[in-house]
Amino acid sequence: MDYIFLIYDIAAAAFIAAGMITGSRKGFIRSVLGLAVYIAAMILSGIISDKYTEPVYTEHIRPRIIKVIETEAGDAASAISEKLHELTDGNEKKDETKSNDKTDLTNPEFSDKINNVTVEFFKALSDELKEVLPDKLCDEVDSIADKNNTEKEEEGLYAAVLSGDMKAAAEYTEQKAVRPVMLKILHYVIWSLSYMVITLIGKIAVRIISHIRDFSPIRSADSLLGGILGMITGFIMCAAAALIVQLIIVLTSGGFGILTEAYIEQTYIFRYIYRIITI
Repeated sequence: MDYIFLIYDIAAAAFIAAGMITGSRKGFIRSVLGLAVYIAAMILSGIISDKYTEPVYTEHIRPRIIKVIETEAGDAASAISEKLHELTDGNEKKDETKSNDKTDLTNPEFSDKINNVTVEFFKALSDELKEVLPDKLCDEVDSIADKNNTEKEEEGLYAAVLSGDMKAAAEYTEQKAVRPVMLKILHYVIWSLSYMVITLIGKIAVRIISHIRDFSPIRSADSLLGGILGMITGFIMCAAAALIVQLIIVLTSGGFGILTEAYIEQTYIFRYIYRIITI
C-alpha cells in the first residue's frame, strides 16, 4: 500500500505540535502581547508615516533636490539652446511686444513648437540628472511632457527656460516628477524604521511584563493557555498550507503527483483541514 499520502498528516501534526510546544514555552501572556506588539507596530507606523512623510520631505529633502535640479537644468537648457533661439527668433519676428508675445504662446501653431522644446528640455534634463539621481526619478523627469500638463503650466515652464529662471523650472520638475516618487519612497522608509523601533521597544516591554509568569500559581495556567494558543496558531498554519495546495490543484486543473485531491482524501488529519478551506 502507498503511504506517501501520510506526508500531509505528518506535516499537519508537526505544525500543530510545534505551535503547542512553542506556545507553552513562551506562555499565553508573552504570546498574546507579542502578537499585540506586531499589530500595534503596524498601525502606529502607518500613522507616523502618514503624518511625517510630507513635512520631512518638504523641509529637509525638497530644498536639496531643487538645488540639484536647478544646477542640472542650466546644463539642459544650454544643450537645447539652439532650438530655443530658433523658437524665440521666430516668435519675435511675429510680434515684438511682450503682451502679444504672451498671446502668441497660446497660438496653436506655436504651442506645438513649445511642446517640442519642452520634450527636448526634459530629455536633456533627464540625461543630466542620471549622474546624481536614481534612474526611476530620471525616467519620471523624461516623461513629464507626456503627462497631462495644462496650457498654463507649459507656458510657465517655457517662460522660465526662456528667461533663464532655472529655479522655477526646477520647482516645476520637482512637483511634477520627483515629488510623487520621493513621497512614496520616503513613506516606506519612515514606515519601516518606525515599525522596527516600535517592535524593538515592544519586545523589550513584553520580556519585562512576561516575568510575572515566574510566580508558580501563574506559570502553570500561562503555559497551558500558551499551548492552546500555539495549537490554534499551528492549525492556522495548516489551513494556510491547505489553501496553497488547493490553489495549486485549481490552477493546474486537478493537480499533479501527490498534489491531488485523491491523495488528500486518503489522509487522516489533513483532509478535514482541506475541506474547511474552500476557494
